Amino acid sequence: MSVSQVSLQAFEKAKLTLAHNQAKVLWSIHNLNIDKIPCSDRQIANLLGWEINRVIPRRRELEKANRIYSIGIGYDGLSSIKVNLWAIRGSL
Repeated sequence: MSVSQVSLQAFEKAKLTLAHNQAKVLWSIHNLNIDKIPCSDRQIANLLGWEINRVIPRRRELEKANRIYSIGIGYDGLSSIKVNLWAIRGSL
C-alpha cells in the first residue's frame, strides 16, 4: 500500500468522524432544547461526556453551516459566566 493510499484512507476516516461528531453535537442541542433547557457549550460537553475544547469547533462548524444559531446570552448554571445559548435552525 502506497503512502498516498494510506493518506487517502486516513482523510476519509477523519471526514466520517468529523461528520459523526457534528451530528452528536446537533443531537445534543436538539435534546436539550426539547427539555426547554437553553444549552451552552458546557452543557453540550457534559451531556456528551466530552471536554469543552472538543465541542466548540464542532458547534462553530454547525453555526457556519447555518444549522444552529444563538438564541441569546445567558448565564451558564455550571460556571456562572455569560455564554451563548444555542438552538437548531429548522429541523434535524
